[in-house]
Amino acid sequence: MGGFRQWWQTNVDIIDVRNAYYNSGELNKTWNLKSANNPVAAYWNNPYYQRYQSYGTDDRTRSFSYAQISYDFNKNFTLTGKISYDNATTLFENRLAPNSIPKAFGASQKNVSSGFSRQNLVTTEANYDLFLNYKVDITKDINVSGIVGGNVRRNYSNSLYASTEGGLETPGIYSLANSKLPILPPDENVYTTVTSSAYATASFDFYKFFYLDATFRADESSTLPKGDNVFTYPSFTGSFILSEFIKPSWLSFWKVRANYAEVGGTADPYQLQFYYSYAGLFNNNIVMQNSQTIRPNNGLKPQRSKEFEFGTEIQILKGRINFDAAFYKTKTFDQILQLPISAGSGLNFAMVNAGQIDNKGIEVQLGLVPIKTNNFTWNMDINWSKNENKVVELLHNATSDVSNYLLTSIQGGASVNATEGEKWGTIRGSDYTYDANGNKIVDASGFYKLKGNQIIGNTTPDWIGGVRNSFSYKGVSLSFLIDVRKGGDIFSTDMYYASSTGLYVDTAGGNYRSGKVVLPGVTASGQVNTKEIDASVYGNLGYQKRPTSDYVYDGSFVKLREASISYALPKTLLQGTFVNEAKISIVGRNLWIIHKNLPYADPESTLGGGIRGYGYSIGSLPTTRDIGVNVTFKF
Repeated sequence: MGGFRQWWQTNVDIIDVRNAYYNSGELNKTWNLKSANNPVAAYWNNPYYQRYQSYGTDDRTRSFSYAQISYDFNKNFTLTGKISYDNATTLFENRLAPNSIPKAFGASQKNVSSGFSRQNLVTTEANYDLFLNYKVDITKDINVSGIVGGNVRRNYSNSLYASTEGGLETPGIYSLANSKLPILPPDENVYTTVTSSAYATASFDFYKFFYLDATFRADESSTLPKGDNVFTYPSFTGSFILSEFIKPSWLSFWKVRANYAEVGGTADPYQLQFYYSYAGLFNNNIVMQNSQTIRPNNGLKPQRSKEFEFGTEIQILKGRINFDAAFYKTKTFDQILQLPISAGSGLNFAMVNAGQIDNKGIEVQLGLVPIKTNNFTWNMDINWSKNENKVVELLHNATSDVSNYLLTSIQGGASVNATEGEKWGTIRGSDYTYDANGNKIVDASGFYKLKGNQIIGNTTPDWIGGVRNSFSYKGVSLSFLIDVRKGGDIFSTDMYYASSTGLYVDTAGGNYRSGKVVLPGVTASGQVNTKEIDASVYGNLGYQKRPTSDYVYDGSFVKLREASISYALPKTLLQGTFVNEAKISIVGRNLWIIHKNLPYADPESTLGGGIRGYGYSIGSLPTTRDIGVNVTFKF
């Protein structure tokens, strides 16, 4: 995808590339050769060879098991025991076909032109629960119900990774035994974590108009040090039914609610002590271990989060209008982070409890029934939410003095950051230099003067929302969902490179091959720029002369996220049969990007999951459109 989006030779026909692959007997015949006498790929493999020879596979088997037994002491108390087990076995295989462009590969990450690696991964999760359900009438109008119980969760992971070294001895045989050089000992990573919990809930009903819910949970985690490995989750929720006292004819239901909750979080395995991995033999007889770059911390504490929420729910005109709104404010602190420390210590990072980030926002839902007759109904559901956040503090002590946390670095000199005093997800990079009047300053060579480490965007959207319309007429139902995101900047590495390589049509305008251009702007002295530069050089501005801010795009979009049509057979046709209900539906998802501002890519198609999934578009795969048929019978 990097080739197609960034570097593809524009005068190379993909059909010719395909024919070269098949006509050569499926060899790596490509257009970019090292020389006429050395017909080896210099920069890009033939994409057909890449796809059909250098491919990866992912084979996975997953099973779920579940058992439960309950005993009713009476109508008020029920004891339940439950066991669940989730097992997944995965085999990842990666192939680098012979005569590929050399690349870092395998355990040693040495440049080779062929190779094979495999990883066997087994993960399991077992949950053991024992809890008592209760429901007691304290008085005629006051009752309480809830749960008291405990849980033990065991997570197990066993990973084994190995690869060939020095390439493949025999082409086409993808096996560790086919390694040219002795392989490094497999990298083994095994851990078992245990979380033991006790929990209780209580829901009080006072006269059917005031409700009070309380929950409490305490977790003991095996990945935190003893003495600091227990954390609690208290919460309190109160709701008041105003419609029991205010009863105009148009009001069907009105509730106000407020709640407070705390949440704890634990660390990943192996964060408390140093651990080492095998790095091979020196001089064939001295065992070497990989050097450590991260300082562990046997004094880690649980991560904490506190949240307050206030909301209201209203139903009007017998449910024809439904409105739900909530305001929340959250504070997260003592996050378990990997922050940089002085390299003079012999290490680069340290595991610490640090950072406070505050979030506040509003969520609104509106349900409407504009039309409702005996045979036809139109339902409309609208949702909208806005979140604002701020990085309040990182860490300032003897271990680390950090006011900016690098979330991810981006090719081209840009980065996504969490910076004190700013919103989470700040994009930093180079920008133009401006004078007091807002004019771009041009240097003596005729190119723009750039300034580094500037705020050039933020990945956080301004708001998100959606509208679902549902129509039903007798047995036919039609539904579609429009999904909207406003804001949330994205740095496009594809556009950063492709504006120089001439891949996109945007770069075809103007005489960039032989002409001259004068860049709009002023000199350092404030005079209008008149310096001519070669248009061919200007055409290569993508990653040489233009700032990274030019490649930050608004990530807004409007999408037809989902649409469905279904037909239910009339009950009269099913009379006398063993079928009570029959329905057929056609469902489509990700059907249409109605509007977007990011060129040539889906704003949601980013590099990957986790933090790197925010604000970074590179080599994006085309978005898939899924269409399926669902047939339902009820007996």
